[in-house]
Amino acid sequence: MYFYSVEESAEYTKKSVSSIKRFLSDLKKNNPKQYENNELIKLEPLNTGHKKVYISKNLLDEKFNGSSEKMNHSKSNQTNDSNGLAIELLKETIEILKKELEVKNGQIEALNERLRESNTIAVENTRNNTKMLLEDVKPIKKRWWSK
Repeated sequence: MYFYSVEESAEYTKKSVSSIKRFLSDLKKNNPKQYENNELIKLEPLNTGHKKVYISKNLLDEKFNGSSEKMNHSKSNQTNDSNGLAIELLKETIEILKKELEVKNGQIEALNERLRESNTIAVENTRNNTKMLLEDVKPIKKRWWSK
């Protein structure tokens, strides 16, 4: 039979160290014979006069894992339901975002087309203005006294 220290028991059962200590204290108060039973709990004397407690795997399974399986089963059903709901909401959100993206892409294409048209018009106006400026320039006549 395998025994765990208090810290190892907390890791094994996924409970806090204080929960394990509380369980041991309740067990010592309510069932002193079970607490002193060497098959369930081992007490190892330390140099300081205290005793290190080791708890059997069977006792931990009986106390913590047996009740948690029932809770985990009901929690897993709730989790599956909530996960399914969340997945449906995410799918709907994705569809909405895809539609919005298509609309935005259409708007961007329309804006780009208008920019091309504006750019073409601006270039043509610039060419026309430069032609007009060049035509307005009159050649300077030479005067009879300057050669």
